[in-house]
Amino acid sequence: MLSRFLLEGGIRGPHERGRMITKILCPVDGSPACKKALAMARSLAGRYAVRVTLLHVLPLSMLQMLAFRGPVGGADVLPQQVEERMRVDSEALLAEARELVGSDNVAEARAVLGDPAELICETAEVEEFSLIVMGSRGRCAAT
Repeated sequence: MLSRFLLEGGIRGPHERGRMITKILCPVDGSPACKKALAMARSLAGRYAVRVTLLHVLPLSMLQMLAFRGPVGGADVLPQQVEERMRVDSEALLAEARELVGSDNVAEARAVLGDPAELICETAEVEEFSLIVMGSRGRCAAT
């Protein structure tokens, strides 16, 4: 766990193995582990005077499963309605995350569609984040 890594001296000063911590990526899913990661991101942002980017990935597979019209909870729900509901929920999740991290510490909060693992890694690499702070377990389709 990251907090244990930090407590054992894994990061000294603003460097991690000789690299500056300049940008923090914090994937958000609303899970209890995510909330702990958000608290850690807030602490790190304050300690190292960096800003946090919040990223919520809506799994595309969930929308693909709803690409047909079918009964959900006894009523017909169109995929567009489900997508709109997911967007609204995502905005609420990011607003809560922004509050937990502290608005002054947040550089950006965004939601994207796709595979969470793939998009988190791709975002971190392409945008050159120096640190990813995330929970060890998040939400899954079963929870």
